[in-house]
Amino acid sequence: MKNFEPANGNSIEFKVNGKDYVVQDPDPTTSLNSWMRIQPKLTGVKVMCEEGGCGCCVVTLQKPNETPKAVNSVSVKLCLMPLCAADGCTFTTVEGLGNQQDGYHPIQTNVAQFGASQCGYCTPGFVMNMYSSLLSEDPAPTQQKIEDSFDGNICRCTGYRSLLDAMKCFACDADPNLLAQCKDIEPPSFLKRKTSNSASNCTCPDIGKAPCKGSCKTNVGVRSIKVSSDATTWLKPTSMQDLVSIMQGTDSNQFKLVCGNTSSGVFKPTSFPKYLVDINFVPDLTTTFNYSTMVKFGSCITLSSIVKLLKEKTSESVTFAPLVEHILKIAGLPVRNAASWAGNMMVKHLHREFPSDVCVLMEGAGAKVNVLNADTGITTTCSVFGTNGLMSLDMSKKVLVSLEIPKLVNGSGKNHVFISYKIMPRSQLQNAHAYVNAAFYTEVINGKPSSEIRIVYGGIRPDFARATETENFLVGKEISDANLTSSIKLLSQELAPVQQDPVDASVSYKLNLALGLFYKFYVSLYDPSKLGPGIESAITPMQRPVSTGTQTFKPDPTTYPVSQDIPKLSGILQASGEAYYLSDRLPTKDELHCAFVTSDDGNVDIDVIDDKDASMMPGFVQIITGTNFPSGVKNTHLYPFDTSQPLLATDHVEFAGQPLAIVVAESDVQARRIAAAVKVSYKNKQKAVISIQDAIDASSFFPSAENNFKMGDPDQAIADAKHKVTGECELGQQYHFYMETQYCRAEPTEEGGFSIEAATQGQSWVQNAIAYAYSLPCNKIEVATKRVGGAYGGKSTNSLITSCAAALAAYCTRKPVRFHADLKTCMSTYGARVPYLLKYTVGCDDTGLIQGLDWTIYTNSGPTIIFNAFFKINEVVIYLSAYFCENRKYKLVACKSNIPSPTWCRSPVSLQMIAFNEVMVEHIADQLNIDPIQVKQVNLYKQGQHNLYNEQLLFCNIRDIYNKYLLFTIINDLLSEYNIAERQAAIVTYNQNNKWKKRGLAVTPIKVSWSWMKHTVLVSICSDDGSVIVSHGGIESGQGINTKVAQVAAYELGIPMDNVIVQRTTNITSMNSDVTGGSITSEINCKAVIGACKILKSRIQPVKDKMDPASTWKEVIAKCYEDDIDLVVSHMVTKDGGTIRYNSYGATASEVEYDVLTGEHQILKVDTIFDCGISLNPSVDIGQVEGAFVMGIGFWLMERYVRDADTGKLLIDGTWEYKPPTTKDIPINWNIQLLKDAPNPLGVLRSKASGEPPMCMAVSIPFALKQALTSSRADHGITGFFPLKFPATVETLHELVKLDPVTNF
Repeated sequence: MKNFEPANGNSIEFKVNGKDYVVQDPDPTTSLNSWMRIQPKLTGVKVMCEEGGCGCCVVTLQKPNETPKAVNSVSVKLCLMPLCAADGCTFTTVEGLGNQQDGYHPIQTNVAQFGASQCGYCTPGFVMNMYSSLLSEDPAPTQQKIEDSFDGNICRCTGYRSLLDAMKCFACDADPNLLAQCKDIEPPSFLKRKTSNSASNCTCPDIGKAPCKGSCKTNVGVRSIKVSSDATTWLKPTSMQDLVSIMQGTDSNQFKLVCGNTSSGVFKPTSFPKYLVDINFVPDLTTTFNYSTMVKFGSCITLSSIVKLLKEKTSESVTFAPLVEHILKIAGLPVRNAASWAGNMMVKHLHREFPSDVCVLMEGAGAKVNVLNADTGITTTCSVFGTNGLMSLDMSKKVLVSLEIPKLVNGSGKNHVFISYKIMPRSQLQNAHAYVNAAFYTEVINGKPSSEIRIVYGGIRPDFARATETENFLVGKEISDANLTSSIKLLSQELAPVQQDPVDASVSYKLNLALGLFYKFYVSLYDPSKLGPGIESAITPMQRPVSTGTQTFKPDPTTYPVSQDIPKLSGILQASGEAYYLSDRLPTKDELHCAFVTSDDGNVDIDVIDDKDASMMPGFVQIITGTNFPSGVKNTHLYPFDTSQPLLATDHVEFAGQPLAIVVAESDVQARRIAAAVKVSYKNKQKAVISIQDAIDASSFFPSAENNFKMGDPDQAIADAKHKVTGECELGQQYHFYMETQYCRAEPTEEGGFSIEAATQGQSWVQNAIAYAYSLPCNKIEVATKRVGGAYGGKSTNSLITSCAAALAAYCTRKPVRFHADLKTCMSTYGARVPYLLKYTVGCDDTGLIQGLDWTIYTNSGPTIIFNAFFKINEVVIYLSAYFCENRKYKLVACKSNIPSPTWCRSPVSLQMIAFNEVMVEHIADQLNIDPIQVKQVNLYKQGQHNLYNEQLLFCNIRDIYNKYLLFTIINDLLSEYNIAERQAAIVTYNQNNKWKKRGLAVTPIKVSWSWMKHTVLVSICSDDGSVIVSHGGIESGQGINTKVAQVAAYELGIPMDNVIVQRTTNITSMNSDVTGGSITSEINCKAVIGACKILKSRIQPVKDKMDPASTWKEVIAKCYEDDIDLVVSHMVTKDGGTIRYNSYGATASEVEYDVLTGEHQILKVDTIFDCGISLNPSVDIGQVEGAFVMGIGFWLMERYVRDADTGKLLIDGTWEYKPPTTKDIPINWNIQLLKDAPNPLGVLRSKASGEPPMCMAVSIPFALKQALTSSRADHGITGFFPLKFPATVETLHELVKLDPVTNF
């Protein structure tokens, strides 16, 4: 170690967007993401999960001495990359790709034109991932490759379809219909560019602009460095000799070898060793060799590089193609571009519970690893598992050097069979760890497995890898049904799975899944001609083709720009990273940062909060607790909803995750680290009430929250009904997954108040809560919001926690303070979707017509009744779907529990109530043995019937929409046929012919009711040029409110849209506005703009009448100003129009395919008709339909909350376990129609809201899956009704099939 002294002067050098940076004394523990956002102010590089799961921070990396055309010009995630690892590298961020000053890149313009950016926070990551893909070895990728490359990016807003379409324009086989939408790009030159292997549109790393000639290199090159900070030193050796010297001279527990550092996204470091050793530039570890009998990879070779070589050499070994296919299922592309095979193996070595795909694959393929002992200089070759394998070695002072994968070629009667599988939470095999993974190998000679049999599993239990007893049993035995049964029995005993924790898959699922995978492998050994009917479906892969679809709407040109298909106004700014988010604001010199100390337990008392050690850490300023709370300030954040809820717990802790203290520090990273170092002890532990059933068992209810509603005589109607159905359905929580996490910046003002920048949906709520806590008049609290990076209800009441915490820290320090909560805090401390439980009884006739129903609805309301205070039974019944019943009874019970107070989440109440109706109707259909579609049809509302408020339904078109499916009509000559009867018949035939693959189809109608809210707008006309400024009371969160407002203002004033700009929302210009939510905010603010513009026109018109008719708008406005006409109007829309203003209608048909042996599935086709009235902006509204529907896919199929049964602590608090949908979870074929010729006379300019109702139609997907499950259950003799469990995860669906491998295989 003492001989390793590079002359780099404790600094690092690298290039970003053509500019050289020298960083003196860098902190080795800082991520490059943090540095990039603060130092060069490149805030297009976003921050969200900080664990490599979301893709917000993707940039292009070019390593030293490589040209932009080299394969290693790749996408990487900066949150995983240490700052010191940047030495010698070149980076391109979204700002370097294109901007207002230098012009935009075609990728950026495509994203904007396709309406592929909503909140926009994730957009730069998508743009840079595509840009990096074009710089790789294939500058003219296929559509399939482009879709495959976005496995590492998450978007909560768009539903992905528009993003993928925008990117697929760059494919060599691009759909001409997509190319036609590239309005600003001339197709011939565009196509020529794509196929030329030219880097002409790539950013040059030397000048930071296009074009790049592809010949430049970085200035620094590869060099050894040593960088020291207070506690940790970064070392970068460039030779094996230097690496060995470092390892020899350092205690093994004092250093860590670093390659891609991607494991830090899963196993987050709580402390750092004395030395971090970057081995990326040791030549012995970065080389690849292709020999006649094997390929050999150095330990720093990335997974992407392995894929590239094995693809090129596929013909040289039967194992290479399966290896490539499986490796592409590991993480996402930007992670694979950084992660090495050796790092994956060493994670398994350190964490035996880790289901390493690389270890399973390489053991299955017969690979060997070479391990160098730094002390002895001896290199040992061994397998991955086994007595003398890598996993059994003490790796102290050792380093993985290389991996050897043998080449296996068929011939001379020998047939090598190598198959691998990975079953994971995301059914579509994308960016998720495995429930169970497996690799199987055998050499079949004369129809019998040879002595070389490998059965390898991951995820079974930490100490299990190979099923050696089953391997030995199969050697030399005939491939037969009898031996299959015997081996399954033996394997079931040998596996003995273990559930590691409540998040892990169950023992039964692991066992049955592992046996199912073995069955797939064994069946593949059979002579195909000897397989029984339908058995081949076990080995037929579930292939997903390129996604396709149509979007159909009918605008009204007479009202343009209203009703015009206009891309979101800020889309190009979001695609270039120039759009401003509050968290992008650079800290001022005196600005401080804060973070919560949160509880690890619930329903317990605080004993001691020990901050002694934490207060000695660098950057510490202050800690605020419930006991040292400043006098005169109220310890609350939920005014006016529930002021009994404290901001900081003082003695009793209600729930795990509850804030106990606020740490104030000099930087965000320091605040979080200090907060994590605070030690808390507890006392007087009581049983935590976690679930609704816990609350029922403990009689833990809010006494004032029981509500009842009755219509007709339901008890008598049920008693008289010929058929009665009773059941229950439980729906859990969903995290909002806003891409910009909770944020607020508070600064004390000279008036004794606060200037607040809050990522909130409710500025008035923030204003009032802070004013109440500090006993200040509301006029001393200024709140401003430009836009928020996603919300979905999660920044309504939740934002009060963040805002009050930031204000408290600012009050105590008298300095500006920002609070930017990390993902873990957002998930564990803040409220999510409200859990519900329904218990129902319903009576019906032989046709399924509902004659009476009785519901008891439970909500898990946490420690406060805030949600139920808004949604009492009279509000709940608004959302009771598309079915009419004369006799109803509803009872709503709010349960008091020890979870964070739930809050609004996209389609609150309506999602659950519509789903409950679908559960009930599907249950009726099952009991009567009638097609559910028919039962739904007979119960639909009719024109003129009354809702539960006794208001007559006007303009009810639900039956017309529904009948478009049932009557087999063609919709507007553009959509393909929706012939449900024919498709159902085809599914029956398919299911009869396939034992292990099943299909299903379901149709869901909806009716959603709307009422007005209060919002204020300010419309100002500039006297000098007539340009118009609008500030409205809504918050732009991706729903396109600013675009619609600008369209309406331009339409009403009769001016071009270019003359209108929508500025940020503040409580100064839009005082007393309601929260942004419920989908209706865009329409309400448009209505307010109409009112304001009409007032302005009434003032302008008399002046205009006196002028020359040829006078321009600018001249008219100038004259108005000269005549002292007030050109500023503030206008509010109030809650007029009755309880229910109007109803939205829709229907969706979903068709799915299901793998019986694994639980995997894919959505084959979705056809949606949605009633949007005359859309204000079809592009925006279709984007809302798609985004809502895909968020519904997440709720119904994959997004789950798991809490510790004793403490209530959330065990799924990051992207490693919480899995929202990604690009391959969307329907393969997706057709959306905005109902044509359906003006809404009760809406704003004949429109209807669009943001939430489509989410409710996604419930059709689990019911389609239920049809598939029903077919499979019938195959093995199980009939009768069974309830679905939600979310219907891969594991849940598999267990509902109730397979017995021994008897059913």
